[in-house]
Amino acid sequence: MVLDYNMHPKKEIKIKPDIHRQALYHLAYIQIEYKNYDDAERLLNQALLENPLDLHSLFEVCDIYKRKGELDKCSDIIKLCFSYSYTPEDISRVYRDMGFLFIEKKDYDAAIACHIMAK
Repeated sequence: MVLDYNMHPKKEIKIKPDIHRQALYHLAYIQIEYKNYDDAERLLNQALLENPLDLHSLFEVCDIYKRKGELDKCSDIIKLCFSYSYTPEDISRVYRDMGFLFIEKKDYDAAIACHIMAK
């Protein structure tokens, strides 16, 4: 593809800085530490509106559901994270979270397999 330097776009492209989403993520993390799970979930959902593929925010939502004991919702988030993960760190985190769910369901063989895959 040859770029023509004489081309002038008709619209100005505005790139929204990522700092707002990151600030929401960090505020949510603080709320989780203070056990304000509903406020943290609200903040993370705002962050996910800006970037629905943000795995850090999705992992934190999953953590909220784990702490609340809502394992079915946590499982749905883990499956979503698995489909979005592509770095070794993210894939490892997904397997660790899956292992946690299997421990909660008392399926220890599957939990061990997940933790082995996480390494």
